[in-house]
Amino acid sequence: MEIRFGRRARMSRLTPLASSLAIALAVGCGTSSAIEARTLADRPVVSAMIDLHRQGNSSLKSNTWRKSVDRATLNIQHPLAVPRQPVPTGAIPVTNCNDDGAGSLRDIVDNVAVSGDTIDLTNTGCSVITLTTGDIVMDQEDIDLVGPGFSSLSIDGNYLYSVRHIGTGTLGINDLAIVNGMKYIDSTTNFDAKGGCVYSYGSMSLVNAEVKYCNAVDANASYEAKGGAVYGRLGVTVSNSSVVLGKAGVEPDEGFGGGIYSPSQVILVDSFVSNSSAALGGGVFAGDGFVSKYTSIRSNSGGYGGGVYAGGNTAIQNSTIAGNSAVTGGGLWLSGAGAVTPITMTNSTVSGNEAQKFAGVITKYSTRIANSTIAFNVEANGADTKYGAGFYTLADSELQSNIIAQNSLNHSTSGYISDDIAHADGVVLSGANNLARSVLIGSLAPADTIYADPLLNPLAGNGGSTSTHSLSVGSPAIDAGNNEGGFSVDQRGAGFPRVIGANADIGAVEFDPTDDTIFANGFD
Repeated sequence: MEIRFGRRARMSRLTPLASSLAIALAVGCGTSSAIEARTLADRPVVSAMIDLHRQGNSSLKSNTWRKSVDRATLNIQHPLAVPRQPVPTGAIPVTNCNDDGAGSLRDIVDNVAVSGDTIDLTNTGCSVITLTTGDIVMDQEDIDLVGPGFSSLSIDGNYLYSVRHIGTGTLGINDLAIVNGMKYIDSTTNFDAKGGCVYSYGSMSLVNAEVKYCNAVDANASYEAKGGAVYGRLGVTVSNSSVVLGKAGVEPDEGFGGGIYSPSQVILVDSFVSNSSAALGGGVFAGDGFVSKYTSIRSNSGGYGGGVYAGGNTAIQNSTIAGNSAVTGGGLWLSGAGAVTPITMTNSTVSGNEAQKFAGVITKYSTRIANSTIAFNVEANGADTKYGAGFYTLADSELQSNIIAQNSLNHSTSGYISDDIAHADGVVLSGANNLARSVLIGSLAPADTIYADPLLNPLAGNGGSTSTHSLSVGSPAIDAGNNEGGFSVDQRGAGFPRVIGANADIGAVEFDPTDDTIFANGFD
């Protein structure tokens, strides 16, 4: 095919998930934290990234797997600390870091705590509880674990064990780290392996927590691994937390949700999911609903949906999905299965993702994208075929004031060829005030689309808690957009107005002619 160019240049306890969705959407438009400015590191070729989710478990107890990830990225993969909430009156204290015996976490869980209790780990006198005699298994319906901070105390699975909740209520993990977890199911056992570091048969709530270095493996090829790091059967809510370096599945097994898996809803607020891998949903698998707000999903890999694979009602706000890779759907694979409202993405950035097909965003359900930037996503495939590396949809969708540009096919002989927007036959794209470089022949963007180079700066910390692409002086996106959604701020949140000048700028970030951050690195 040819490219057609245009003319111009306690939250500690998770309540029912419908309530949690309302909480996530009601979170304030800003965040007080700022993140260090960084440019997205150069990515390995697609085939090398895809191989991450095929590595065997022989490397799990060595550093080989850890060294395969971008350490510079991991250095920024947790939000800045927020004040720790007071431990509730009546909480049951853990008094030491022994694996078992009087005063240990295992003793409190097995012999003392009942449903509704909070277990207090703030005064153990040590920094690590290492599990040596088995999983921590909690059968209380509702139970909270409260620590002194994720950097102060870890429950270490010793590459053998995990933290498991078999009640149908909520497991809360607050101000605590869960690390080095493993859930392994051998070939003779007829079960899925679920939750490499932490598992709940009910709902899961992570607040000011960190979950990392986790693996779920099922050696029975008839079953799957689900939730390399985190599994919540009735839903997962993650607030001001990070989930990194999770892996679900080892070939020939197929894994789902390398970082987080739920057959229900996943809600991410002010959080990070990174460097995880699975065949389906490298970072996140959300079976029936996905919400992301002020969250970064970066450097994950998979077969389908390198960053996120999501069904159900989906809302992505003020978030960045960057540097993920997959065979199909490098950044976002949004199926919409079971959805009753259109998929929405607003004030967000999808950048630097890679796939053989559909590198940035693929949607199979009616979708509305507004005031967002989808850029620098790259397809590479043996057929040298363009599929729509930036945005592809199988259903009528609305595009309002978006930059969908600088996406490309890495052609084996011709190099990088512009490949921004495409859709299935018969699909209609409505909306206004968008900017692209190209639209695949046979597809139609909204009629007033500007075709030009948006003059984007590299992905970096430009304020707020997520990385963004700022606009260079002279960008055709400046004052050429709309604010049809009535947003008060751009992707970065509080302190960054959505409209500066005559009109909103196109894309996720507003250009401020008075901003001197360009000189922050010493340029004159």
